[in-house]
Amino acid sequence: MTKSILNQIAGWRTVTVPEQSAAEALSILQTYRYSHWNMKRAEHGSVSFRMTSGDCNAFLKLCSYRGIQAEESGLRGIPELLRRYRGRWGIPAGILTASLIIWLSTSVVWSIEITGNKTVPETQIREILRECGFTEGVRFGNVDFDLFQNNVLMTTDAISWIAVNMYGTKAKVEVRENISRGSSADTATANIIAAEDGQITEVRLKRGRAAVTIHDVVRKGELLISGIMTVRDGEMRYEHADGEVIAQVQRQIVTEVPLKQETKVYTGEESEQKTLIFFGKQINFFQKGGIETPTYDTIIESVRLHLPGGIELPLWIQTERQRVYRTEPEIMSAEQAYELAQNQFRIAVGELLKDVEILSLESTAVLEDGVCRITGDAVCLRNIAQTVEIPIS
Repeated sequence: MTKSILNQIAGWRTVTVPEQSAAEALSILQTYRYSHWNMKRAEHGSVSFRMTSGDCNAFLKLCSYRGIQAEESGLRGIPELLRRYRGRWGIPAGILTASLIIWLSTSVVWSIEITGNKTVPETQIREILRECGFTEGVRFGNVDFDLFQNNVLMTTDAISWIAVNMYGTKAKVEVRENISRGSSADTATANIIAAEDGQITEVRLKRGRAAVTIHDVVRKGELLISGIMTVRDGEMRYEHADGEVIAQVQRQIVTEVPLKQETKVYTGEESEQKTLIFFGKQINFFQKGGIETPTYDTIIESVRLHLPGGIELPLWIQTERQRVYRTEPEIMSAEQAYELAQNQFRIAVGELLKDVEILSLESTAVLEDGVCRITGDAVCLRNIAQTVEIPIS
């Protein structure tokens, strides 16, 4: 990152050499160790790359001496901006001030990337890091990472291991989530009961004593697998019952679409506010218009700023827009309402399939009282086993 900033301060040019001279030009770069970056090859074979202004002049002289045709672009970077705006002292002064801030903030965490989490949300991990004193804007040179990582592990049981590696001003945080072992679920005495009504089709017993058989009809709350078993001489053995009990269950899906709808129509009145977010601090710097009516949509967009070369800055421009609308009545045709109800019905069936296996599905559609209604009756397979711990003294 520091090298990229220095290149911007020194100024740079883009050099292009034709395909037939590319190999010799690259040999010159390697022999004389000229600084270059962002090398690209065009479709027609020519090669282009960037060089600092000083190295570019020396390189072009060697190319001219050896008969290599090389073309250069105009000067880019801060020197060119200073030349272009030499009569406007505020702009160069702002650029120099920003460059100085960037130069001085190379020991500050600009961004945090979290990997390795599957069940623990990233927002929760970021909150844990913040509680332990590690967030954007922290000077990482003052952080004792061994102590910090121990503090994180003591703060939460959700994480069993954490490592923080700094890549420039970017912190890459790798975590391993805690997988509990030997929990009460393995040791406490428990029964398995029916979570809902159904007819048993299969019992997959792992631990305990089955209290039902195939074709039995059970009600919600009835015992399916017992964790209390009688052994010889009247002795009792207590276990944590485990297994799956598959049963046929009934499901009903109902979707309704009224013919009379309220349609949202945007009036064209809008309000906009721009906010600069720097290390988590918000600064409102632009606002256009104002909204007094309560009927509006809010759209928020956040754009992170980057330096040339893709380097992320700890700066975001957040734009918040409010679009005013009014509602107008609209009467659907029966065909339109039926089509919309069918779409909603298909979505509901897809949601149902996340938990059960559908064996059969019958649906009916009716239009009454200005409402298109689709009703579906499904026969499904589902694991109805529900574990319930039982206190044993």
